[in-house]
Amino acid sequence: MKLEQIAIKHFRLLADATIKMSETTPTTILVGPNNSGKTSVMQAIEAFLGQRADAIAYYDFSVGILPKFDEAQKLAEDAGSETEAIEILQANLPHIEIEFRFSYEDTPSDLNLIQPLLMGLSPQKHVVLRAEYAVGKAKKLWEDFQGRKKPDDTRLRDLVQKSIESYYEHIHFKVSPDGATQERLADKSVLKRLVRLDMVPAQRYVDDHEGSRAAKLSQLLHTHYQAYVQQTAPEISEQVDDAVADSAKALTAEYAKGFAPLLTELKGFGYPQGTAKPDLRITAEMTAETLYRDNTRIYYSAPGELSEDKKEPDADWPLLPERLNGLGYKNLIYIVLQLHSFKAALEVDDKERPGVHLIGIEEPEAHLHPQMQTVFLEEVNRVLSAEGEQRSQAVISTHSAHIVSDSGFLPVRHFRKQGSIAAVSDLSRLRSTLNEADADDTFKFLSRYIKLTHCDLFFADKAILVEGRVEKLLLPAMIQQVAQQDGLKHFARQYVTTLEVGGAYAHKLRPLLDFLNLPALVIADIDSAKVTKNEKGKNVTKKCPVLEGSVSTNAVLKDFFPNAGSLADFVAMNVDQKVIGLIRVAFQTAQDNGHGRSFEESYIYSNLAWIEAHTDAFTESKSDIEKAIKTGLQGEAYALGQKLDKVSFALDIMGAEGWALPNYIKEGLVWLASAGTKQ
Repeated sequence: MKLEQIAIKHFRLLADATIKMSETTPTTILVGPNNSGKTSVMQAIEAFLGQRADAIAYYDFSVGILPKFDEAQKLAEDAGSETEAIEILQANLPHIEIEFRFSYEDTPSDLNLIQPLLMGLSPQKHVVLRAEYAVGKAKKLWEDFQGRKKPDDTRLRDLVQKSIESYYEHIHFKVSPDGATQERLADKSVLKRLVRLDMVPAQRYVDDHEGSRAAKLSQLLHTHYQAYVQQTAPEISEQVDDAVADSAKALTAEYAKGFAPLLTELKGFGYPQGTAKPDLRITAEMTAETLYRDNTRIYYSAPGELSEDKKEPDADWPLLPERLNGLGYKNLIYIVLQLHSFKAALEVDDKERPGVHLIGIEEPEAHLHPQMQTVFLEEVNRVLSAEGEQRSQAVISTHSAHIVSDSGFLPVRHFRKQGSIAAVSDLSRLRSTLNEADADDTFKFLSRYIKLTHCDLFFADKAILVEGRVEKLLLPAMIQQVAQQDGLKHFARQYVTTLEVGGAYAHKLRPLLDFLNLPALVIADIDSAKVTKNEKGKNVTKKCPVLEGSVSTNAVLKDFFPNAGSLADFVAMNVDQKVIGLIRVAFQTAQDNGHGRSFEESYIYSNLAWIEAHTDAFTESKSDIEKAIKTGLQGEAYALGQKLDKVSFALDIMGAEGWALPNYIKEGLVWLASAGTKQ
């Protein structure tokens, strides 16, 4: 049996979100910027599958549905009778819902579990259960509203906000796979049998402090001992109990010797009083349970260097307390112990085994170094897959590009906030959105490129695609300049990722950017050229200044603007024509001192006076710049732009101040700063 899909409605940012579980791995990865809805998924699942009765509050309703409380109040107040008013509340008050879709096999265990959800006699292979948090006591709500002490100041939603658990309750339905029909279930027992939820929360207190009698890691050891060792290996448990009993007996004998002077002293003070004069004894009472819970600590060895004649460390090398270990290892130990404890609990409670064991892991990357993050997902998949008939599934929310890089596209679900709701993009569907003619090649390129370099794209607010290292080196300073303009200060605080894609690959990332609904700026060179005849009479293109050119040789521009047949078409484009959906393409435009072919040429036109005044700021480029200044910098801008070492030139101006942005980049960054402001 397998959980195929989770659909959530009206819960916080999740106004209508569907998370399809990974078909290729036991883990499904939730990624996206902060405050995009990932945590809401975890908390919604926990609210319906967990144990907390107070897990849902008034402000867990999506913002867009909150006005329906006032709308329902008005309709009820206009009703002709109390019965009608109550029916109106039941029909119109908002609710939160989560729907689980399962697939199953024709095995006795699966059929026994899904039998209460079958609708009709035809084979389905899928069953659906929907849980709602909806008004269940509409009559009580209406009576309390009618009897409110301050009618002018108390709205219906005020009552719900103050005590939602008094009026709302969990209701469960079985739903046909096509969603056409539904039937209410008596209680949540079917859901409890179908899914068991275990959570590894983001807030993990893993320190074993010396002053703590029940530190977290030690508690986990105790839980593991109770749930697994005592149940599955009783012979080991019995040996431990015997050893503890022998130790307690020996310790009691030593107590008798050690406390003898104290007992004699007490008798000198007349204790114990009375005629019976009972004999006061001090005994050691110990059990394996109390030892594990209160006195077990994790230590790790801290050996010195091995000598040439030793291959293994000595058993008596010093042990250091767990509190001195790194947070990363403690976090890893915590997660591993939890996963094995979850598994052990299932093995012990065989009669109550659920159809699906769902594990939620929030931000596992905390304190883990990048290499450990990279292998983490592989190890989790290995642990979850090695369970025989009981296959667990995990939902992992993460901000780690390293974890995502190891997952590939297929298990990734990308979250992006759009206004007051979260949009979810299922990366397993990306392949189906590509142009069929080159879908395989494009998908392979995207998979490899993202895996190797830029998984942080999934966590960015916006993206900038550049052709080379020069623009990438200078963009931080350029963004700071644009952010100084009125109304654009927020730009410096946004997470803008920069991707270096060369001169022929930016357009290949376009399907992914569109799929993620990610605002992006593509910065390209206009690459002007003229067409001439060679000695054999064939047409050849040769780069030249913009004013002499007739075509653009830039592959990115040709792909984004297939209808632009000549260089003049690109030169004549206005700002609106350069925007395609959420992508803006920026290339060199005419400005006061000239029209550049490359970034370097455009930079020179934008900074003629500054360059002449700051020749000492340049190193390798200094001599070429000084020669150009002597003969006229403006007239030499094209030739100088071809000569300059691009990276050295960028490094020289990166640390300088006072220079101006080329117009085409400034216009593009201003657009990007304002793009997606409603998100």
